[in-house]
Amino acid sequence: MAKLSAVLRLYNKFEEYLLVLSLAVSVALVALQIVFRYFINASIPWSEELTRYIFIWQIWLGTSFAQRDGKHLKVEVLYSLMNPAGKKFLNVLSNLIFLSFCVFLTVNGFSLVMNLAHRYSLSPAMEIPLLFVYLSLPVSNLVLSVRIIAGLKEIITTPAAAFAGKKEEIR
Repeated sequence: MAKLSAVLRLYNKFEEYLLVLSLAVSVALVALQIVFRYFINASIPWSEELTRYIFIWQIWLGTSFAQRDGKHLKVEVLYSLMNPAGKKFLNVLSNLIFLSFCVFLTVNGFSLVMNLAHRYSLSPAMEIPLLFVYLSLPVSNLVLSVRIIAGLKEIITTPAAAFAGKKEEIR
């Protein structure tokens, strides 16, 4: 588990830098497109498509980032009414449900990517294989699954008494 923790720490930094870099590239592309349309009266045909694909990757990688920091939306009405053992159980149950959904998206996402690879589907403007865009789904959900498993390990090994008075989920 120590190796997994070290790999996750390294990936955390990579993910942060990648998200910041992709945001900077997106902003630059949109600004460049505005300048071209306003001053040159022409557009860059591939910039909108590339910005859209970067945005898709940002969204899916952002789910993993939000899981790391415990920032996903959750309804805590039932959670706040429970005793510490109930809170621990509810945390484990909700994480198992979330994990099963992520595994479903990972498996079916890879299936979709393989299907696209066999069809040689290309994007309209940039003419790049669409599998690179759709790969964001299984890759991000695979990472998200690893994060959920690490969080589950922490929740399970934490005594139930630690959940007393806690509003936030143990991560």
